[in-house]
Amino acid sequence: MSSAVVGRAGARDARRRLPSIDLGTGGYKPTYNPNDQIEVIWTTPRTSAGPVYGAKCSWQIADPSVQLMGNGATISLTGEVRNNAQFKLDKAGSFDATCTIGAARLTVTLKR
Repeated sequence: MSSAVVGRAGARDARRRLPSIDLGTGGYKPTYNPNDQIEVIWTTPRTSAGPVYGAKCSWQIADPSVQLMGNGATISLTGEVRNNAQFKLDKAGSFDATCTIGAARLTVTLKR
């Protein structure tokens, strides 16, 4: 699998042209931990050239009771491109959260 590796100016351009954000699957599928009430979401931003390193999600959360506890993007070129976000779910229910990178959007439903 090839990855898009670009300089700072190129990274801004890649984020603008980003056509998709993939939700993690398999061992990287959304996971809820009832012990600490945290849901972990893995995403991969992509252009036509492949995954993009360092393109972090800007999250919009529909419910104020949901807290974004952490949000990171892969910056090391030694591994696969995987972004990670952790959400604290203070109350039971389903809550939408939208990842935006440039023009690309991905909405996920967080569940407790």
